[in-house]
Amino acid sequence: MIRALLVPFLMAAALGAQDLGRLPSWAREAAQAAAREPAPAGADAWVLLDRTEMTYTGSGDVASRRFRLVKVLTGLGIGEGAYGLQGLGGGASKVRKLKGWNLRADGDLVKLESDDVLVATGGGDETVGINGRVSTLAVLGRVAPGSLVAFESLENFRTPMGPLGAAGPMEEHPVRTWELTVAASTWKDVPARLEPRHFSPWLTNAEVIPGKSIRVVNVPGIPKGERARPHDRNTLPWVAVAFLDPSIRDVPRVDTWANFGAWINQAYTSRRPTTRVLATAGTTPQERLRTLHQEVIRQIAYKAVYLTPERGWVPEGGAEVFRKRYGDCKDLTSILTGEAALLGFEACPVLALIHDGRVEPDEPVSLYCFNHVISAIRLERTLGLDAEVETPAGRFLLVDPTDPFTPLGKLSQAHARQPMLICTPAGGVWTVAPAKAVLRPAIRIRMEAAAGAGGEVSGTLRLQETGNALGLRQATRNQGPSRMKDYFLEHVEGLPPTGALEVKSLGDPMDLDRPFEVVVAFRHPRGVTFAAGEASLLDWGLPGPLQPLQEAGKARRFPIETGESELTREFEASIRLPWSVVPVLPELQADSPFQTLKWNAGAATRDGGTTVDLRFSQTLRPAFFDAGRLEEGLARWKKDRADLKRILSDGLAFKVAPPIN
Repeated sequence: MIRALLVPFLMAAALGAQDLGRLPSWAREAAQAAAREPAPAGADAWVLLDRTEMTYTGSGDVASRRFRLVKVLTGLGIGEGAYGLQGLGGGASKVRKLKGWNLRADGDLVKLESDDVLVATGGGDETVGINGRVSTLAVLGRVAPGSLVAFESLENFRTPMGPLGAAGPMEEHPVRTWELTVAASTWKDVPARLEPRHFSPWLTNAEVIPGKSIRVVNVPGIPKGERARPHDRNTLPWVAVAFLDPSIRDVPRVDTWANFGAWINQAYTSRRPTTRVLATAGTTPQERLRTLHQEVIRQIAYKAVYLTPERGWVPEGGAEVFRKRYGDCKDLTSILTGEAALLGFEACPVLALIHDGRVEPDEPVSLYCFNHVISAIRLERTLGLDAEVETPAGRFLLVDPTDPFTPLGKLSQAHARQPMLICTPAGGVWTVAPAKAVLRPAIRIRMEAAAGAGGEVSGTLRLQETGNALGLRQATRNQGPSRMKDYFLEHVEGLPPTGALEVKSLGDPMDLDRPFEVVVAFRHPRGVTFAAGEASLLDWGLPGPLQPLQEAGKARRFPIETGESELTREFEASIRLPWSVVPVLPELQADSPFQTLKWNAGAATRDGGTTVDLRFSQTLRPAFFDAGRLEEGLARWKKDRADLKRILSDGLAFKVAPPIN
């Protein structure tokens, strides 16, 4: 009883040991304002204040001051003792000030020391790309539950495309108060544009002063554990920031998409190669384009060369790219459009967004809508290729020179249903890739095998890959044929040292006119296992089970979206067994918004044994269920998950007569 009475007293004494006067005034005020409020239920940390003040200082420069105070509630929240800033390095981005305080529950104060600030510059590893970014990371020591962690930073930055920025209110932890303010310098009247996006349904109490500030209170944390959700840029709240300085001439105009596109076109045109390197005299337009496409994808490697203050979002000079034999999407597009022009075609860059959500119809004009650039070649008449589009500016053929595994006239699945901006000399023109232009990835596996009385299985696997569905083309091109054996060993579950695997034949990964084929001979000593009168075959071609969409017992908040994949997987097997068997699951078919499934297992007995024939096919589909249809989407996914689990368990099982013990 005495101990129970002492606990509240000791807790009060510990809290009282925190002298808020040891924090900077802005953090002290935020902590005092939240002192009488209960922490949000289930949170590991509570962000009491996150305030960003952006000031335009002229000539494209922006000063960004940030104030952040976090109450650490559990051991899972101690990561808030780290604070990071991302910049472009050089003179374009500098951290002017970075301070930190950790006021612990026991009253001790830990301040940020210079040794706790780590500055890391991206290296020049050409196998993964060249990274010009600079990361600054501050780490406070001895952070523990009960700590009040405060950071204050001042950063000057200048982006190569003008005074633009973005910020988002929602994060992993709930936020009591989030603020964003913008201002021009006192010596220059430059208007600012603040564009809140996707605040509803998450935030309903935002206080917005147009062009000045946004303030939100009681911001919820991002729901955890929800799979198959739309990309954050299309779902979570964020704010696009732009300072509209008409005196800056070397950045694109952001008043209209037409003017924006014209600027991008000029930036690429001025950096094109000026020396013709292809001899295509006497060939047809389609032959010239095929020669050009093959030259670029075979001779110039794609590397992810990230932003630097000098380069920004414009390509490097064509001669330098030819010399190095590598470049990023900007460089390869510049090469292809430039060489196309030398061959008599008008060609333009095309801005696109891949893998990171979708461009929305009401997006504010900004390069931040895109993360990729491809090419558009104007055609006087159709060439009969699937990737041709008709626009108000004429007919164009869309070509992605960074994708060496998609043939001319096709685009990878990443471009499906995505708006793209063709940047012509007269201005930007929106288009969408035709559905028939998208190369649907496919995997087809054929197994011919025989099992021995002890369960050993030997045979061949013939795998055909359309596009780069499994990464086989890419692995073969980049690392050579020897990589294939290692690849299969990594993907064959449970192959013991006494087993064997040998690559018998390998196709040309750059032959884009047909599927890439690999033939493998194998021997597995435990290809068949036995239990309770059943024989179960090893799975060497079926997909893994679907994962649950969310944690059990929690209401879903995000829409359900399965993304862009429309992969088709087909598996056929003919396996000779030395026993008479009957399939446990002879057939299963299912059709849902997420996928189609078909399964057939047959057994023909003769000469004291059985030939088992297996057929499996699965085609994934992009699907979307909005807030009003979440229960329907969850139910359909659960049914699909159960069907696939049943195939993986019962589909490969066979009753043996007489039973094998």
